[in-house]
Amino acid sequence: MQKTRTTDQTILLTAIFVVSCVGVGIWFIQLFHLSYHVPIIGLSPSIAISDNPRLRYRTRPSWKVQWRHLLDKLPEVTSEKSTMSKGRINKRDTNKFRKKFSDRRNDWINFSDIILNENTNKSNTMQIDCTHRKLATFSEDILCKKRKTFLKQFKNPCWYEESERKLSCLPYFHLFGVCKSGTTDLFHRITQHPHILKNKGIMGKETWFWSWRRYGNGNMPGGTMYLSQFAKLFDSDAISRNKTTRPDGSSYHHLITGHGEPMDLWDQSFWKLIPQNDPEGIEPNVTTPYLIKYVNPSIKLILILRNPVERLYSHYLHGNYGNSTDNFHRDVLQTIKVLRACQENRTLRSCLYDKDNKNDFKVPISASLYHVHLHEWLKVFPRKQLLIFRTEDYSVNISDTLKTVFSFLNVAPLSPSELVRVADIPQQYHTVMRDTTGPMRSDTRTILTDFLRGSIYKVASILQDRRYLKWL
Repeated sequence: MQKTRTTDQTILLTAIFVVSCVGVGIWFIQLFHLSYHVPIIGLSPSIAISDNPRLRYRTRPSWKVQWRHLLDKLPEVTSEKSTMSKGRINKRDTNKFRKKFSDRRNDWINFSDIILNENTNKSNTMQIDCTHRKLATFSEDILCKKRKTFLKQFKNPCWYEESERKLSCLPYFHLFGVCKSGTTDLFHRITQHPHILKNKGIMGKETWFWSWRRYGNGNMPGGTMYLSQFAKLFDSDAISRNKTTRPDGSSYHHLITGHGEPMDLWDQSFWKLIPQNDPEGIEPNVTTPYLIKYVNPSIKLILILRNPVERLYSHYLHGNYGNSTDNFHRDVLQTIKVLRACQENRTLRSCLYDKDNKNDFKVPISASLYHVHLHEWLKVFPRKQLLIFRTEDYSVNISDTLKTVFSFLNVAPLSPSELVRVADIPQQYHTVMRDTTGPMRSDTRTILTDFLRGSIYKVASILQDRRYLKWL
């Protein structure tokens, strides 16, 4: 009896020992696997590739560099890593792989500066510390990427990408808002100028990069877009092919390109994914204009503003928020109630930029509160860098507006006949549902005008233009 009990205990202890060994073994395997995928907090960009020659020529990339791949998902890195892990890579491929990682390392810096609008900021330089960047669960860290040096022989901001040995370009101008104010029509007419190119985005106009695609918004086709991919949407080949001769005999590439994003003025929904912002914070430190200013400080910005009440109704119908005047009236009341409740404990800016709070809005009212967003952009860019006008003035006199735009972009004026042709092009987009739904109810208009009255006064004050008061 005693011997049987001893045997049972021995078997039990043996089983426990075996299970423990298996468990520890699995734990070590997982730890070993994670060491190749988990980014290292606080790793300096300057040591992304070891200076030790023995580590430089490893046939498999060190885990110390793989965290960069999580931020900049370059296809060639993935494919080469896969090839190398299978042991099918020669010395030439090793050198090529090491060079690409070296280019990646040289693309990052330890500190960056953003020069802000000195008219609205006492200290007009924001310094970004990049030595302790956050984990790769955030969006691409644009403010910690090395700035490109634009070529002087190009009017458009372009540079030669050494790793690809080809010209890359960013947009010369940005039509950055606002929704349902005529941006599609205006952009189409602007790009009729022989020196202005469309881009490879939607309708030759929209890339959805700054507000949506760069954050990997799941509702956007194509997934996450990176700055290097954004640059490929602008026709660098056409810009490179076309050139004129300067008086001194040197060549000058005079074509420019741009993009039009009607939501960039107001949609800051994903600000918590910007690495320089606190994801647990209430308001952002850094928003879209800071990123654009860092990447292209001299970009020309164009903004067209429509009566915010009429704009809101068109946006509501266009975005399929609802399909009747009664629904619009009900949803306006609900949204105003939500927004006022939010403002009891938070600033208006915080309420409008809160993604969760925005989801409670039954109408896209944030895009009509222009003064909040104007203040955001004018903190970063000087007023002279923005061309702003009303949709109502544009509709009445398209020719004069286009002349103003072409002058602002510093391109040659069109001939009178060509200007008439461009001005007479049929309107490019119209909200068909508005024709079937009809005008908004008069009581809805009164409620919205009263609610937006303070914002309209502030817009007129910010822009020093009483014409905006005509919206009241």
